[in-house]
Amino acid sequence: MSTAQAAEELKQQGAIEAARDPNSKVDADDAQRQIVESSKEAGVSVFSFDPDASPEEKKAQARAVCCCAPLASHSPFLAGRF
Repeated sequence: MSTAQAAEELKQQGAIEAARDPNSKVDADDAQRQIVESSKEAGVSVFSFDPDASPEEKKAQARAVCCCAPLASHSPFLAGRF
């Protein structure tokens, strides 16, 4: 792992830990935004799903962006378990 990757991972972990701290002004949404932005900057496909959407709706949203990549219907991310 490169130094830049390690530094980015530490930033993400820090955001998560801050969100868990009740005395911190950082909340889960802030941590998620930081992780999403750093992932996008790294060229990773990132999805934000409506937690109330069905697995089919989530799959359709992902396919609309990644039409060439096969998506496993058993993926826990597409099934909304994360």
